[in-house]
Amino acid sequence: MGGGRFNLLRRLGLFLLAVLPAAAQPAPNLLKDAGFEGSMGNSEFSQSWTRFGRAFCDNVTPRTKVFVAKLFGQFDGKVNYSGVYQDIPAQPGKRYVASAYLRQNTGDVLEGENTAWIKLEFFDAKFNQLKAVESPVRLHAKSASNRWLFYSTGPCTAPPETVWARFVALFEQQADAMGAALFDDIELKELQ
Repeated sequence: MGGGRFNLLRRLGLFLLAVLPAAAQPAPNLLKDAGFEGSMGNSEFSQSWTRFGRAFCDNVTPRTKVFVAKLFGQFDGKVNYSGVYQDIPAQPGKRYVASAYLRQNTGDVLEGENTAWIKLEFFDAKFNQLKAVESPVRLHAKSASNRWLFYSTGPCTAPPETVWARFVALFEQQADAMGAALFDDIELKELQ
């Protein structure tokens, strides 16, 4: 009788060892070059990223590895935006979450009303925007300096007709105010 119970417990243990690690695996990051390491040190982003405004790869205080995305204003006297984005295939009804670490450094802190944040956008097959979700908190002049801060959109469901999801790292400059925002270890994951 004792041997039967032992065999049952042993089989149950082996089953749990086989099943639980698979169930506990974190969702993979859907973004390519999420740490900006594909820049090869020439301040340009890898082909995975599309940039706009004043956005560069830099090796200033990375959170991990060597490079970060550095975003700052265009100094054109108007409200302006700089950033990088990446599109990935997505499906309606699936849940996604975007996150990143942001930082400002002493000597280059955001001034005035400058802010930085992340956004997750959903598009149909013709790239008509269906939905946009922003991180509820932004990096700003009063945010901590010299520290990496975690930002997330929180979970969001792709609307009907979704074909693409877009991760966007954004910087907004107002009135030619100084400062730069650093982004590193960006993630876009599909939730189960």
